[in-house]
Order: sequence, then structure tokens, then C-alpha cells
Amino acid sequence: MSRSVLVIEDDRDIAQLVKIHVEELHCRVKLAYDGTVGLAEAEGGGYDLIILDLMLPGIDGLEITRRLRAKTNYTPLLMLTAKSSELERVLGLEMGADDYLTKPFSVLELTARVKAIFRRVEKLQAGAVSSESTRILAPCAWMRNRWSLPPRSSTCCCSSYRTPAASTVASSCSITSGATVIRATSTPSTPTSTGCGRRSNATRAIRS
Repeated sequence: MSRSVLVIEDDRDIAQLVKIHVEELHCRVKLAYDGTVGLAEAEGGGYDLIILDLMLPGIDGLEITRRLRAKTNYTPLLMLTAKSSELERVLGLEMGADDYLTKPFSVLELTARVKAIFRRVEKLQAGAVSSESTRILAPCAWMRNRWSLPPRSSTCCCSSYRTPAASTVASSCSITSGATVIRATSTPSTPTSTGCGRRSNATRAIRS
């Protein structure tokens, strides 16, 4: 599956290097060389990942991150910067970056981190679809549990349904009239649908 990646990097050599290796992951890559252009491109949406530097002309990477995270649509962010101090890394992550890679970097580590972000996004999307399916199916399960209905055969007060596997049924019933108890056994029958106001053959025979 082809993905779109935006690279916001003012060093053109590094930007081209990143583009070459990300394109090897079957991604379409767009380059922006300053923060103002990069932010406008990112706000346009449609990207699966944004790779950005922190030190940018115009608008810096932290401000770009802050503005993007203030919006409802979520795009993963990978910060690519020469700032390697612990404080800078923590600040970038706290601002909303999904990952942080310091310069100089290995292209193998870069592609591994990009693929890891894509895997996480796929897992989250799959989980969201699964949760939605569970939410839709939940009322059906609740009704079955509420009325103690069998999985694929149910009986209501208006009709009875027998599956082909249960076309031959032998059942017994007890009817009490005063002090006399009459027992009757129904004969094997074929699948039928009986209305509420109708009486079975066995019942009519007993009452007659």
C-alpha cells in the first residue's frame, strides 16, 4: 500500500537522502525546505507521516508540532534534528512527536523507525474497526442473553420455528384439569409455523 510522506527539512542534501530511502518503502515523498511552507503543506492534510527538523527557517519544528496537534486530524510525526540533549528529546515528544531521531543518523534506523510508525498506525486502525464491529453486534448478543434464546433457533409467542435438523420432534406435555393429570406426547412432525390463536392437534384432542 502506497503512503504519502512529507519531509520538512531545510538541509537539501539531508532532505534528498531521506526522500531516497523513504521512497524505497513504496512511499510518495513531498519535500518542504522551510517551516512556513511545510506547515501549510501539512495542514492541507493527506499525509500518512511527517518527518520534520526542529531548526527551520520561518516556523520551527516545535511550533509546527504544536499547531498540528491542536487540530482534530492526527498525522504521525517523526522529529529529525541535531538537538540530541535529553531535554530537547523529551520536549519534542511531550509536544506531540511520535518518535525522535538525532543527526547524524543511520538510514537503516530511519527506515526502521518509519516502518515501526506505520505498523502502529495499522494496529490502531484495525483495533478501531474491531471495536466498531463489537459495538454494532452487541445489541444482538444482549437480546439473546436477555431472553435466553439459543444461537440460531428462537421461539416467540406468535410462531415456532424448527430447523431442518429438528424436523422430527418428540415432546411431552402435562395438562392439569382439576385433580386429573393428562399426559400427551406429540407425534413426529415436519417443520411448521403455528400462529398464536391456533391450537395443536394434541391440545384439541385432549380438550375434546
